[in-house]
Amino acid sequence: MSEKRPLVSCIMPAYNAEKYIKIAIDSILNQTISDFELIIINDGSTDNTENIILSYNDSRIVYIKNEKNLKLIKTLNKGIDVAKGTFISRMDSDDQAYSNMFEREIEEFQKHPDAGIINTLTFHMNKYGTGIRPNRQIFWVDPNVCSVVCIYANMISHPGVMVRAELMKKYKYNDNNAYLHFEDKELWCRMFLDGVKCYTIKERLINY
Repeated sequence: MSEKRPLVSCIMPAYNAEKYIKIAIDSILNQTISDFELIIINDGSTDNTENIILSYNDSRIVYIKNEKNLKLIKTLNKGIDVAKGTFISRMDSDDQAYSNMFEREIEEFQKHPDAGIINTLTFHMNKYGTGIRPNRQIFWVDPNVCSVVCIYANMISHPGVMVRAELMKKYKYNDNNAYLHFEDKELWCRMFLDGVKCYTIKERLINY
């Protein structure tokens, strides 16, 4: 009998994230839908990150440890390779997802069968977890003009975004250091040029 495929694979890279990672993990484990796997990749942390991850006893957590620091792009692609879900979600180790984020994104995929990417609006949060305010860098765009807007601005929130797994496995992040810190925008632009559609939920579902 084949292993049951989770609905969502959430990929969370972590590097020296001891200060915030518990909040990030808890926000995913407390989602209103439970059919997911949380792939946490420890990218060679030298602080208490690993001990915090290992303190959890939840079968939905898939823990991977890089023996050396591979940097973000290689680590993300590693997560994509092992992901088993129908959809792939991105989460950073210092952000906080609202409990209905997965649920709302799945609803949008059901509402828009032509969607390849579901984006969400976000809040900005300072390093103390206070001072939350709307993040105006992430905004709603008509799915038909994403390929044009993407040239000038990255309107997609990297943490919190959900993508059909077959697309992420096909395109992946460009493993070129020239795109470090821009790896997500470069990926979305390639997808948009091929006609992939992105729908944005007009709700703020993550503290960034």
